[in-house]
Amino acid sequence: RRRRCAWSYRRIPVPMPMPWAHAAARFDFTLNVACPPEMLTGLAERGFRADAAFSVWVLQHCLNPRDDVGRLHRALRNGGRFFILNNTNRRVPTREAAWVDDGLDIRALLGEFFTLREQGIPADHVTPSNLRNVVFWGCYQKPG
Repeated sequence: RRRRCAWSYRRIPVPMPMPWAHAAARFDFTLNVACPPEMLTGLAERGFRADAAFSVWVLQHCLNPRDDVGRLHRALRNGGRFFILNNTNRRVPTREAAWVDDGLDIRALLGEFFTLREQGIPADHVTPSNLRNVVFWGCYQKPG
């Protein structure tokens, strides 16, 4: 059986080998599907269920991360895993103040949908110095 992975909202500002190494060590990626949110919603509505998904430095920028996490949750099979590399605080784009932290706790939000299996902080040698104190990675699992 080929393993299916929904690759969510890939947006990486600089080349970062660490997220892929962490994710690859936890998942068997033999078939990857990169898609925008609307496409993932459509696939899930048609019965697509992925074995795994990952998101790298995206959820801290989403205007409504609850919707995006829910979308990923619906697209994962029961027992499916979700890997995330994200800031610990939010950076939501605004016209008035550029980037703001609206106080939403992404880790707590993920805990409403998934079970935490493993978490950590990326190694210093693969993380830009300006991000070392504000970034985490986590491996979650959809119950069931």
